Amino acid sequence: MIEFRILGAVNLLSTDGRELRPVLSQPKRVALLAYLAAASPRGFHRRDSLLALFWPELDQERARAALRQALHGLRRSLGPGAIESRGDDEIQLSGQNVWCDAPAFDAALSGARHTEALELYRGDLLGGFFISGAPEFERWLEDERARLRRRAVDAAWTLAGACRASGEVALAVHWARRAAALVRDDEEALRRLIALLGDLGDRAGALQAYDVFARRLAEEYEVEPATETRALIATVRSRESPVTQQPMRQPEPESGPEREPEPEPVVQAPAAPDNSAAFAHVRERRRHRDLATVAGVVALAIVVTFGAALGWGRDARALDPTRIVVGGVWNRTGDSTLDALGDLAREEVTRGLALTEVVDVAESGARINRGAGRTTRDAPPGREADATRALAIATGSALSVRMSVYRTGDQFEFAANIVDERSSKMLRMFEPVGVDPLEPRPALTILRDRIMVVVAEAVDPRLAASASVAGGPPGYEAYAEFIRGVGIWYDGRNGRDALPHFNRAAVLDSTFALPLIWAAWVHQTFGQCDSTEAIAGRLATLRLSHLEQLQIDRQMARCRGDLPAAYRLARALTDARPRSEVWQEQLARDALNLGRPREAVEILERLHPDRGALRGRASYYNWL
Repeated sequence: MIEFRILGAVNLLSTDGRELRPVLSQPKRVALLAYLAAASPRGFHRRDSLLALFWPELDQERARAALRQALHGLRRSLGPGAIESRGDDEIQLSGQNVWCDAPAFDAALSGARHTEALELYRGDLLGGFFISGAPEFERWLEDERARLRRRAVDAAWTLAGACRASGEVALAVHWARRAAALVRDDEEALRRLIALLGDLGDRAGALQAYDVFARRLAEEYEVEPATETRALIATVRSRESPVTQQPMRQPEPESGPEREPEPEPVVQAPAAPDNSAAFAHVRERRRHRDLATVAGVVALAIVVTFGAALGWGRDARALDPTRIVVGGVWNRTGDSTLDALGDLAREEVTRGLALTEVVDVAESGARINRGAGRTTRDAPPGREADATRALAIATGSALSVRMSVYRTGDQFEFAANIVDERSSKMLRMFEPVGVDPLEPRPALTILRDRIMVVVAEAVDPRLAASASVAGGPPGYEAYAEFIRGVGIWYDGRNGRDALPHFNRAAVLDSTFALPLIWAAWVHQTFGQCDSTEAIAGRLATLRLSHLEQLQIDRQMARCRGDLPAAYRLARALTDARPRSEVWQEQLARDALNLGRPREAVEILERLHPDRGALRGRASYYNWL
């Protein structure tokens, strides 16, 4: 059966698993196919209604010809049984030959199969998708996106309530977090999450959720949370943690020399599945390992030993900002056979980071003391983050990756975050990734790619100017294509040669905004403002961060010849990213265009084209 996924990034696979590129490269055919799959009521649709949706600018005869051509192309790619006709005036998508996640999502919710539904819901309907000249279709798409998102949020809160009532605390928190993440700008959802975490005694989790939200509001919208939200978090902060509650499992919070880590959570888990066949070799390798629990004074002594062995007393400010270490993966499941899953994850992420070629990966992120055979995974409860920090300092790594594997009900998930060990600041916390312990590589690929993208952004001075906390990282294939375009643009080659790479990156991940923003920049530079405006229209369908919106607004201002507006927007970008050499150079350019040469000289003389983001940038000398 053909598989058509339209919740999140669009994908269309043939019955043998091949991606059907001929259809995916035709946005209007994708839109038509999605409408036939997801529009209500399900079933046959009249051709006349499809003409009004997709070809409103054409007369009746030409619109019918366009529809016939689109249907012919779809049948040729999908097979003759994919689209069915009833007479000359009605067509529908065959449910026997094409499976689509959107109607499957609705069906699962109608059957009260909430978990199944949320596994299908991977993002907004046709996330990042846009076609021009079809306003009625765009209105339908926005309404349907909102409806499906509301249903997903309601399903997540339903699961959170049911799990809390049944005593499955960790699962209740998981689903509450999922609900809040789906409507991340909704403060009411945030307050609901904070209240739940606070009621369950997880003050650290509540404070972390609030801090992430507050930082994003400040960066993207330049505002702070509402008074009601601040009052709620103040109440949670002052509340005593109830002694009767089990602590929550959370991804590791920030920790540092001046902040005591939260106690390590303990999750009561059901019996583990039999993974003996998959991990027998690991158990054999570890048969002679000392598995005794270290407690009290002995535990503290181990932490001190870690710090001493690794040179914990070194100055963290001297760590290499382009060097990263992958710490041990902490097993929260209670099943020691899954330690092998952590080893595999560490090796996969380490290998992936090496492939980026933009960061120096410290050798063996797991080892603390080779002679003792001890790893960060073996750190005493509550001290794992300190052990990873000690490892980072010992290896001279400013960045560290911290990962955990844990159980939610009968499922397993990976959690990960990236920390700047110089300041103990968390750079990014990733959404948990579900994993099958017997077939973990698909989940590890997702986790590895996300980490690779965020790390590459963090250390590349050309991209740090554009990086933001909006949304999740793109797929690494799309990101790698984007980086190729950035390299061409900055290396002084023909800037137009970067456009195919930006366009391909946008096709590979339709939710990835940066390639489109940079493509708009290239088109504007070469005076192709019709193309810049078309890209701006496409970006209007995405949920851009404040920083991303400033970038595209600046390009549009330059296209309009509104130099004062372009200067104000460039100033706002440098205020948002004061250390960005990219935006400082652009501000100098806009200042010069506006007749402010002294300001331009002052800015440019603070920069240098032999280092940082402007390395090899010949245009620097032109502007100076």
